Amino acid sequence: MIVGSLAKTIIVRVISPILVLVRKIYKYKICLMQTDRLGHLALNTHLFFIRHKKDLIENLNYYLIAPSINSSNVANKDLLLLHIEYSKKLHNVRIISSSALHFFFHYSIALFSGKDFFSCLELKSNESEFSLAEQTVSFTQKQKSIGNETLLQMGITKNDKLVSIYTRDSAFLENLDNQKDWSYHNYRDTNINAYLKAIKYLIQEGYTVVRIGSEYSKSLEFINDKYIEYNLSEYKSSFMDLYLPYVSSFIIGCKSGPEGLALLFNTPMLITDLTAFMEIALGKNDLFIQKKLVDLKGNIVPFKELISDEKYYEHDGNKMKSLYKMTYLNNTEDEILDATIEMHNKMTDNISLGLTQIDLLNRYHDEFCNKNKWTSMPAPISISWLEKNYDLYL
Repeated sequence: MIVGSLAKTIIVRVISPILVLVRKIYKYKICLMQTDRLGHLALNTHLFFIRHKKDLIENLNYYLIAPSINSSNVANKDLLLLHIEYSKKLHNVRIISSSALHFFFHYSIALFSGKDFFSCLELKSNESEFSLAEQTVSFTQKQKSIGNETLLQMGITKNDKLVSIYTRDSAFLENLDNQKDWSYHNYRDTNINAYLKAIKYLIQEGYTVVRIGSEYSKSLEFINDKYIEYNLSEYKSSFMDLYLPYVSSFIIGCKSGPEGLALLFNTPMLITDLTAFMEIALGKNDLFIQKKLVDLKGNIVPFKELISDEKYYEHDGNKMKSLYKMTYLNNTEDEILDATIEMHNKMTDNISLGLTQIDLLNRYHDEFCNKNKWTSMPAPISISWLEKNYDLYL
């Protein structure tokens, strides 16, 4: 306790004034990176690079502070290395990978908050810049050769069309830190068995379906040469966790870590089981369908009754249930299948909307999306989903 108090006194009285003084003669900013979760490591840093590329941030010298490459606080060391390599191309950005420095600035967040020289790389989740499909990080030819060689070992040739698919469950976070209660995230969980019809359809259409995601997930009891559970295989590595989404035609899954990779690599994504209800897909060529909300009697609660009131914009499933007596209902097999068919047609330019469908989408944006206080972006909702569930919105 005494040591902690002494450290804070030194930071406030000695280090902070020095950092303020230096900034008067050398314009810089220190940015603390969030690296312990894949989605944050991908998107927070990617968003910074997009804004830097588009001149949307102040012209300063930026020092991005990350833990050491092999630290347990780095969700994917290969992704951090890709960020570091990209930063080397920029004249005024440097990523410093040091666990000691990262710990120091993380420890000092409250003390440095509001200072001109410091900020955290944060994400509000509704950032419109992702729809610009800007490229930042990239793989070298050597890395691509390594990735393609691993694909061959998995039985995937260069002519195969890939779709990556994943589902979220509580096992990953429980293994990440079993001392913390992660149950408030459980409303985002999905069930791999509900994706079986979609997997069979994709195989029928000539795709190889590769399951990515957590190595702690349960296996899908489905055997087919064109279905590969990479996440449970010997081929799983931090590098291939990145490379498979990169080479996929599109990705199917919920809002979770791999969604960040889809946005990072501009890989189109079909987001299924989307929560929370006010959120949307952010990528340029994405589609989404949502989990429905039900009350304690099992009655569907229309989103149109909630969208205008920000008190319902809740990212804690436990609070949603305790405060408002509502829980989320997973998408069904047929809902996921219908959306998958639409996504395939979208990717193969085999979709053409009729006048009635266009009118429905316009009404959805005018009468529902314009009331959304979380985002003002156009929402790329699945038309097949909207046609069957228009009463949720209109």
